[in-house]
Amino acid sequence: PYGLNKLFSLWIYANQNQILAAKISTYSLISNIVLSIIFIFFLKAAGLALASSLAGFVLFVFTIKEFGFREFFSFFETKKVFIFILTISIEIVLLLILKRFIYMIDLL
Repeated sequence: PYGLNKLFSLWIYANQNQILAAKISTYSLISNIVLSIIFIFFLKAAGLALASSLAGFVLFVFTIKEFGFREFFSFFETKKVFIFILTISIEIVLLLILKRFIYMIDLL
């Protein structure tokens, strides 16, 4: 969520709406603090990581809400996105095959 948020928060800044960006960041910070306090008792350090991830999603949702959910999902309706996902899937499979090949060479 942090990477996508960066892109859409730049849109908020480009529209000269710095106060809104600061408010959204404050919501994320408050949710991170509250979730960290709650999760640290049950999950220790993993709870802090989980709280940080959930706060990232809070940040992302508020940013996309400001950008517009319809506009955000319109990015995924194009044919290029399908080709992009297909290309990444093929690359992942090739990397997994290469990983096995390298592992077999190391055993020799």
